[in-house]
Amino acid sequence: PNKILASTIWTKYADNPIIKIGDTGKWDESYIYAGYVIKDGSVYKMWYSGADNSGREQVGYATSIDGIIWVKHANNPVLQTGLSSEWDSYIASRVSVLFDGTKYQMWYSGNTGVVSDEHWKIGYATSIDGVNWDKYENNPVLTVSESGWDDKGVGGPEVIKINDTYHMWYSAIS
Repeated sequence: PNKILASTIWTKYADNPIIKIGDTGKWDESYIYAGYVIKDGSVYKMWYSGADNSGREQVGYATSIDGIIWVKHANNPVLQTGLSSEWDSYIASRVSVLFDGTKYQMWYSGNTGVVSDEHWKIGYATSIDGVNWDKYENNPVLTVSESGWDDKGVGGPEVIKINDTYHMWYSAIS
């Protein structure tokens, strides 16, 4: 059988971090994390989570030619939290993105409160340019189970597509 080898020796880039927090008063002034990167032609595209000083998390977008020097999009955040009455009113972050050549698909974690609140659900959005996102009208697409290991919160989606079937891995709170 064919063997797939993975690198076990990594060297940290000397000028890390490659994406820095935003200036005071910006949507990503407090912290940023969990960039999701795809390569589209010769351009690397990253969607990353950021938070303001209140802990409200949203999704930003940045591009790079070499994977090291990144340029944040001028109109960040590109995926914002929902209205105060919606399931993702305080947090919309931690994304997984697929691109099929014409349409971007994003799965993201949402919450109505701070990170420690157990109200996590997973939503879905689409875009034709990776910047302007349309949230699915029937969000969230994955919610908690009645009982068991994922009965209090679900989040952190990782999605792949094999043939015509989508596969999602996610974290949970019980």
